[in-house]
Amino acid sequence: MVIIVESYVPWEGIAQVIEVNAKMPAIADFITARGPYGTSELGAGVKGITLYEFDDARLKEATDAIAKRLMGYIGITDYTWEMKTYYSMEEAVALMG
Repeated sequence: MVIIVESYVPWEGIAQVIEVNAKMPAIADFITARGPYGTSELGAGVKGITLYEFDDARLKEATDAIAKRLMGYIGITDYTWEMKTYYSMEEAVALMG
């Protein structure tokens, strides 16, 4: 199972994001993080994406751990994020019974 976090920050907030990232503690050992990856949005800022992989049995723990990390960005002006859970085909089929 994966959670994908998409984020956006205007150019004026990049230095603060870099500062928060540098102080961020390591993610829980049962989560594999890929990213963050970023791309510039012409004249506006940076869009980012981070992929978090974990065992589906630990969904609640993973969601809590990732959300707690995202709280570190509160206070950065106009920083926004969206967290979405994605299921593999096998996981989705198992949920349907």
